[in-house]
Amino acid sequence: NMTRAFINPIISDLIPVYLKRRDEDIVLLRQYIETGNFESIQRLGHKLQGNGSMYGFDPITKLGCELEFSALEKNMLKVREHTQELSEYLSNVEICPEVEK
Repeated sequence: NMTRAFINPIISDLIPVYLKRRDEDIVLLRQYIETGNFESIQRLGHKLQGNGSMYGFDPITKLGCELEFSALEKNMLKVREHTQELSEYLSNVEICPEVEK
């Protein structure tokens, strides 16, 4: 069940590195979950919220916001859910060139 992300061709060369770093973020999030590190989850969520849409990945921005808010609330159940959603999104995203309007 692939999800399409329409990427501006100008930044398409940056996308593989961007997505690799997001995979690394999943590893970090899981470590933070294991140690109960809400502060680091909050910071990472804030970073994702800030950069997802810049690269054409609105769901990453949305999930970053959800992670940040859930960490502020110290709601580990929601943090786990949003981390899983982010992991699934990253596993199923299909990169498509943005069509000029």
